[in-house]
Amino acid sequence: MTAAIPLERWPDHLEMVIAGSCKLLRRVMVLRQTDSTQDSARRLNGRSGEVIVAWRQTAGRGQFGRRWVDTADEGVAMTVVVERDSPQRLVMATALGVARAAESILDRSVTIKQPNDILVDGRKLAGVLVEQTDQLALIGVGMNVGQLYWPDELRDRAISLAQLQKRTDRLRVIEAILVSLDRMLRHSEAQLADELASRGVAECSASR
Repeated sequence: MTAAIPLERWPDHLEMVIAGSCKLLRRVMVLRQTDSTQDSARRLNGRSGEVIVAWRQTAGRGQFGRRWVDTADEGVAMTVVVERDSPQRLVMATALGVARAAESILDRSVTIKQPNDILVDGRKLAGVLVEQTDQLALIGVGMNVGQLYWPDELRDRAISLAQLQKRTDRLRVIEAILVSLDRMLRHSEAQLADELASRGVAECSASR
């Protein structure tokens, strides 16, 4: 488990991680609080290879504008900025990248529910959202890490790493996602489709 690292040291720590393990990613910006890392990436004029990480995200969203519940500092919220590409390829790469990261932490398989949900035991552990501008793609990722309790409407639909008996530091989760996502983004659409098929999942539908 990653030792506790103060928030102000997160950027340097994560940039060391991507310098040693990633080829597409190169810079990390960490925000203490934001409404949405997707919107922050736009406001900050994020460039390809940059990552926006939030200590707390208060108004995150999923596909079709669905609300991502604010759980204070118990989850991971981040956006990775890359060059605009085939929506189909980006969605497949993101889903597989997040699924692989979750599996590396849990040491068990997870389920990809297309196009953008990562499930364990039928409950949502993580969600992804790919949005594109004229030149760039914004890849949003949210994962439940330390939550032990949920609002009534989510109790049977959401799950966290902690509820799966995996107590871990959020920084370790972010590291795993960045490394896995960077790797998947370098795969061809055919390679991604083959891996999804091997998992028994049809190709993910393109997000917006």
